[in-house]
Amino acid sequence: MEQETKRTHSAGIVYRKIVYRLCLILAVAQIVLIVGSWLLAAAIPDMPIRSLLSPGGIRWFFGGFSINLATPVLVYLIVGAIACGSVSSSGLWSSMLKYFSLRRLELTSQQRFALKAVAFLILVEVIVVACLTLLPHAVLLSITGEIFPSSFTMGLIPLLAFMGTTSGVLYGILGGRFHQLYDVGRCMTSAGDWFMPLLLLYILAAEFVYSFIYVFLV
Repeated sequence: MEQETKRTHSAGIVYRKIVYRLCLILAVAQIVLIVGSWLLAAAIPDMPIRSLLSPGGIRWFFGGFSINLATPVLVYLIVGAIACGSVSSSGLWSSMLKYFSLRRLELTSQQRFALKAVAFLILVEVIVVACLTLLPHAVLLSITGEIFPSSFTMGLIPLLAFMGTTSGVLYGILGGRFHQLYDVGRCMTSAGDWFMPLLLLYILAAEFVYSFIYVFLV
């Protein structure tokens, strides 16, 4: 158990170092883009390029900052973090690894029962989704009856996140790890340690991409 904790801690440190380096690269690239767009627009006026340091560019940068970040990717990151935190913090992930390996005997009878309950829950959720997508004139299909694109494909990642969250919470309750509402809430928000670096990376990446599009009229 101690060795597993050390490996997880080491992996977390490596992950954060990689993400922070990518953040630094994006921050430098953003600065280069801002200065470069101003220099190019001043040196070559006929060039189809917009400066981020012009009055219009400054108004766009500040006025469109929130809009640039408000994309489906941000929603996917949030619900994904909740799901991953639930699955990990509840003990479901480690119990699944033990169950499908030679360490199955390490699980208690209560944990094995909780795993069976989770498997049943996932089966029910899959059946419900199948009824909403595979039957004729299913609700989640498009107007033309296609599954792609449709409401189902647009909400697939939030759906998977919901299934992961409910599975983790159910396992935590039946497995004896959660005893009150506070435990459930803490479980669902336990992914902040790795989510916040990723969120920082997303903010820098999204702003750089939209700034690039604005400058070069892509």
